[in-house]
Amino acid sequence: MVEAFREAAASVTRTISRTFVVPGRSRRSEIGYYWIASALVAGAARLSGGSHLDWASAAMVPYAIDLVVFVPFFALFARRLHDQGRSAWWVLALPPLVAANIYDHLRVNFHAYDTAWPKPGMWELILLIPALGALAVVLIPGDVGPNRYGHDPRLDEREPDTV
Repeated sequence: MVEAFREAAASVTRTISRTFVVPGRSRRSEIGYYWIASALVAGAARLSGGSHLDWASAAMVPYAIDLVVFVPFFALFARRLHDQGRSAWWVLALPPLVAANIYDHLRVNFHAYDTAWPKPGMWELILLIPALGALAVVLIPGDVGPNRYGHDPRLDEREPDTV
């Protein structure tokens, strides 16, 4: 149990330290550990941050947290694509998903009955396609052995791969 916690902490630390590093490869477990850690930190920040702010500012805290958490995930997702031998340009499917989510929350929280903020309608169904694609990228195993983006992180457990 302690060893698993150390591995998770090392993985999250590695992910955060490589926030702006796109080259290289990342394992599926890195995304899982980062998602769990970011959900815990974001939940704690939402609970504690809202008590010291006025209502309008407290309502914006979750969106600011989501954007801060998204920045390291952007590079992590690109490295995950590299692990499967895919180009990191596919990571550009993520910003529309985040933007649609933020728009929907802002519309519901602040402008639910304002016609100037229309309901997205069919766009939510259209964005389901890149969302399912992103989920597939997270779940599909990476290439075994080295590929053009670097060494297999499963084989090189001792030191994270930097290309």
